[in-house]
Amino acid sequence: MNKKVENKESAERLKQFRKAIGLSQEKFSNGLGISKSAYVRYESGKREVPSRMMRIMFEKFNLSIGWLLFGEGGMFSPEDTETRHIPRSISERDKVKQKAHIAQVELREIHEEISTVKVKLEEIGRLIRELERTINEKEKEP
Repeated sequence: MNKKVENKESAERLKQFRKAIGLSQEKFSNGLGISKSAYVRYESGKREVPSRMMRIMFEKFNLSIGWLLFGEGGMFSPEDTETRHIPRSISERDKVKQKAHIAQVELREIHEEISTVKVKLEEIGRLIRELERTINEKEKEP
């Protein structure tokens, strides 16, 4: 399936979840510790929900990551027995899929961070060479 299509579907499920628990975008984003504008980008599908945010949604709101990502199982994680009384189940395969996707997202985030660090290191190297050149020129002056 196309990555953009998957992201749009996950975004739509995120919106369904938020509405199911009866929270506005503002209250839900506050519960996640992010700005409303950042949350709106997830819900609109403009940005993929990062793995750390998925963990927060699971921990604070009991959102099933398998359901969010793949539409499989129930909306709420099976561990929630006190507040939700809807049938739900996640198979072992779904749990593995969840973990694999989270690992993939985390890897992508790490790769982006490494790329940023590489660019910064290249810039530092360029500045060092420039400084060495300047020092050498100053040393050659009478």
